[in-house]
Amino acid sequence: MESLARLVVTFCDLLEAEARLLRRRAVEAAGGVALVLLALFCAALGVAFMGKGLYLLLSRHWGPLAASGASGAAFLLSGGVLWWIARRDARS
Repeated sequence: MESLARLVVTFCDLLEAEARLLRRRAVEAAGGVALVLLALFCAALGVAFMGKGLYLLLSRHWGPLAASGASGAAFLLSGGVLWWIARRDARS
């Protein structure tokens, strides 16, 4: 009977230790996800400002309509290249 009680107590200690480890890893994972989301937001904001700068630069020389088309084409091309790279890397 005493060995069965020791087994139960040992199992409960193991369960508690695993729960603590799981909680610590979950907090680390949540922090990592938050950091990645913040980085993505900053990258998107940077791309938006670059697009606005490109548009303003081109609109001085080509006019608003051509500048808008050229800026859109540049970002469409860069998005397509990034999508192609991501797809290629996902396959390998």
